[in-house]
Amino acid sequence: MRIMKFVLTLFTFLMAFECCSVGIANMYLVKSVRVDASGIGYVEFDKSLTASSTGLPSCTIDFYKNMLAFDTKTDGGKAILSTALTAYTSKKKMWVAGTGTCSVYSVMESWDWGYVKE
Repeated sequence: MRIMKFVLTLFTFLMAFECCSVGIANMYLVKSVRVDASGIGYVEFDKSLTASSTGLPSCTIDFYKNMLAFDTKTDGGKAILSTALTAYTSKKKMWVAGTGTCSVYSVMESWDWGYVKE
């Protein structure tokens, strides 16, 4: 029982830490989608990403606070591009979360997961 409490407490702490450092787009419209010749790109949303009291990752500068980056050279990046374009052309809202890092562009949070919501 004691181990179970410890594991649950640790799990809760780790989940809280993870959720607090990422940008979230909850029911946002896609404003634009851009891909460079290099294969990296970003999705721009109609509002700034939200985060908990710890804010967005420190690597994200103000101008890019409504954007998440992705890399089409990966299978995941291709899926992100397809999903974002689907939401954009159908004018559907999305639920998206960032990684908490700026691994694609150094000034913009990277895309972790997302889906078309409505």
